[in-house]
Amino acid sequence: MPGDRGLAPGLQREYLSLMAVMITGHLDHHLIEVVAPDGGTGRAVVENTVDLTGREP
Repeated sequence: MPGDRGLAPGLQREYLSLMAVMITGHLDHHLIEVVAPDGGTGRAVVENTVDLTGREP
């Protein structure tokens, strides 16, 4: 989600969290801040996942 200057940062996080729950149906996600090449910032939703194959990263 691009950084929307019309929403307070706390409201942006809550909005993204709500959308992630609605889309995935579960609560195990993280919000991270990303920086665009032009210096702008935004947020992304990242799901918690576990590698159950036992492979090394």
